[in-house]
Amino acid sequence: MYGVTKGLDLSALIGLTVEQVALGQYQFQINLDQDGFLYIESSAKFYAFDNLVEEWATGDVANSTSLVALLGKKIVSASVHPPDRIDVTFEDGYAIQIFESPDQFESLQINPGGIII
Repeated sequence: MYGVTKGLDLSALIGLTVEQVALGQYQFQINLDQDGFLYIESSAKFYAFDNLVEEWATGDVANSTSLVALLGKKIVSASVHPPDRIDVTFEDGYAIQIFESPDQFESLQINPGGIII
């Protein structure tokens, strides 16, 4: 909805640990320590050791179970790829690519930072 901007600072995510993964009909949540979170409502791809494990279309996340592998993992990097993608890398070789949806709905909420994309 709002797009991924070149200057978007995601550095506050680095070092946070995944404490919970929650699945909903239209959203999956990666809850982090220190009140951090990634609430993903758009298409995304999940990788393990550079291999695609699972891919979701917008609104199609309810049956995903692969994200439980992130429990206890720290975020080691987060990068922006304007205008439509964010990559978040976790320890032990896991990564998620999150794509911005061009429609009228929010694609992603990030805390810390109160970021809405």
